[in-house]
Amino acid sequence: PTQRHYFPAVVYTDDDRPLRPGDKGVPVVISVPDDDASGYFQSGQHFTLWDGKDVGHGTVAQRLFLQYR
Repeated sequence: PTQRHYFPAVVYTDDDRPLRPGDKGVPVVISVPDDDASGYFQSGQHFTLWDGKDVGHGTVAQRLFLQYR
């Protein structure tokens, strides 16, 4: 819990609109294409979005596991 780990991610909104500074309570889907990420994201886990600086935060509500071939 005290360590920081950085993972690449793609953020999607339900209606494909861009997120804007100050948006609050916007449900999003975050795709994290890194095999090690599953060990860091559990339901209820808090996370921070970072793009050179903190740009947002959230809580994991649900996890989906997708297998790519």
